[in-house]
Amino acid sequence: MTKNKQQKNALLTILCVLALAVFGAAMVWLHYQQLCSPGGGDDPYTSDLGQHLYFAQQGMIYSTVSLLIGPAYDIAGRIGIAVLLAVFHLAAVAVFAWGLRAALPESTRPVRLLVSLAVNLATAVWMPRGGYWYQGTVGGTIYHNTTYIMLAPFALLTMLAFCPRCAVGWICTATRCTPCC
Repeated sequence: MTKNKQQKNALLTILCVLALAVFGAAMVWLHYQQLCSPGGGDDPYTSDLGQHLYFAQQGMIYSTVSLLIGPAYDIAGRIGIAVLLAVFHLAAVAVFAWGLRAALPESTRPVRLLVSLAVNLATAVWMPRGGYWYQGTVGGTIYHNTTYIMLAPFALLTMLAFCPRCAVGWICTATRCTPCC
């Protein structure tokens, strides 16, 4: 590998690490705000996160959310839940980037991670709905819904396990992935 290519790869790696750190910090902040919000429909951070915590504290274990959110709260309070959700966001980015190997075989890992991050961010838009603002209500990444956040890495891994040639189902072309899409 030439020195110029090594420098470019090093810069991409640094950019990737910084972008993922900013994304992770933003997700911690977002979910912490959701836990601190009073709700009531007027708040832009209204979500079901508080309800999941309440169910977990009552011993109602029915999903990955209720299984992990209670211990995270017991260990570190609201910030523990926020960090847990940010970890799941980053896991979804990592799994999607891993799946991009087949779609972008010439790309380096930092490039695939940045593409994956861009796809995750592309669906994080503010959408007016029902008189209040919800975040990400139309895209594949629904930031207000804790269940979807914690499901995303598992759903992506499942899809990749059943369709390894496709990398990611929605990038497939009709001729390349017909058997598995």
